[in-house]
Amino acid sequence: MTIVKVNLMLSLQGVVDLFIKNFLISTALIVDYKTDHVTSKKMEKKFLRDRHKEQLRIYKEAVEEYYKLDNIKKHMFIRMYYHSLIEIE
Repeated sequence: MTIVKVNLMLSLQGVVDLFIKNFLISTALIVDYKTDHVTSKKMEKKFLRDRHKEQLRIYKEAVEEYYKLDNIKKHMFIRMYYHSLIEIE
């Protein structure tokens, strides 16, 4: 994600890696793939949650506004160690 400040405006550029929408029950899932390298497996989940939660919050806000949804889950897919999804609050 690129953040550029211009005068009093803020411009964001980013791409949601995976977006799944369930049309039957109006829910959605946003998944962001991460390949960050963290030296301690024990600290990885918390570190990556803290590092990327704002990015996923912004993606969620954009998807909510565009699709008029209010039930969106945010996850990261972590390649290092886990190869699994981590939910972001």
